[in-house]
Amino acid sequence: MMLTAYAAELDLYYYADLGHFYPFIIRFVIVLAATIVALFLWMMIMYAITERRFRKVELFKSRLKEVIDKTVDNPDYKVAESMQSLDYLLGRDNVSALNELFLSLNDEEKDALKTILSRSDCETYISLKLDEEDNEEYLIDLMRVVGEFNLVHLSDKIVSIIMSNRRNISIVFEALLTLAHMDSTDSFLKICLDKEYIQHMSFRNLQEIIAAYSGKREELFSKLLSAPDDYIIRICIKSIGSEGISALVPKILQYLDSPNINLVIDTLRTIGTLKYKSVLERVQQLLGNERWEVRNAVVQTIAAIDADNNIEFLVKALQDKEWFVRYNAGQALCGTPNLEKVRDMVRATNDRFANDMLEYMTTTKDIRGAV
Repeated sequence: MMLTAYAAELDLYYYADLGHFYPFIIRFVIVLAATIVALFLWMMIMYAITERRFRKVELFKSRLKEVIDKTVDNPDYKVAESMQSLDYLLGRDNVSALNELFLSLNDEEKDALKTILSRSDCETYISLKLDEEDNEEYLIDLMRVVGEFNLVHLSDKIVSIIMSNRRNISIVFEALLTLAHMDSTDSFLKICLDKEYIQHMSFRNLQEIIAAYSGKREELFSKLLSAPDDYIIRICIKSIGSEGISALVPKILQYLDSPNINLVIDTLRTIGTLKYKSVLERVQQLLGNERWEVRNAVVQTIAAIDADNNIEFLVKALQDKEWFVRYNAGQALCGTPNLEKVRDMVRATNDRFANDMLEYMTTTKDIRGAV
């Protein structure tokens, strides 16, 4: 009985204490519900604003595209004054959409759009905006217009923007892309040959900038090979190989002695890609390099140029202590026409690992070829 009474008394105290929390719980629920409703309303408002902007941009693009199509059909087509307004075409609200539309047009349509803009003094308008603009996003959009429409007379403005924003990677990147799109070689080289402006750029960014260059690329690579930045030199060496510019091979040979291993490897690969046979002896000298990555690139280069007449060097590489070097040497040797002679040469080395690699590559040749 006493225990029962005591338990009942505890329950009474418990519920009495809990009653103090009811007002707090109710207030919490009300605040939580109000917060959820406010958040929902905020999201709906933001959605409505975004949707309105999207429809406005799409309307601008469709109207401009309609005018472009009519101009293509009739170069003398009289464009409505509102559609020639630079504040409308190049204002903050529409310039980004203009750039998007430009990229989707064919050459004839792009010329028509340039005609529409040329009827107004767009260069003066953009020049003034570039001087006074402090909105980074709008500034970048304007620079894209300069590059896309090849407004060469504004190249000095772009260089000035780079100089005053040298630590802003986004602006420097877009400005260099603009110069690359234009026929403005001197301005482009001026920046690329100055380490102060490019030292913070990533390899991928520089690669994209140089790939966008629209001028004489052989002349550009020839000058950029003396750049103070190894990234730029590497990109040029790679591009010389991929674009088949054999005339510049003598200029890149100096980088076979570079302390930068990536420059050495890129140079070797470009020589192999171009099958530049006259420097094969210079390439063979690097087979004794202390870095296995270089020795591996040497093997690949020899194999790409002339494996059949360089069997002795490949057999030597087959005895390398590094597996990758042996693998590529074996791959090159098993494709030579006189395989039995190669086997005899390898056996004469008394190198079990070299012999095993050659046999493995020979045995799996058909399988690897199928893959």
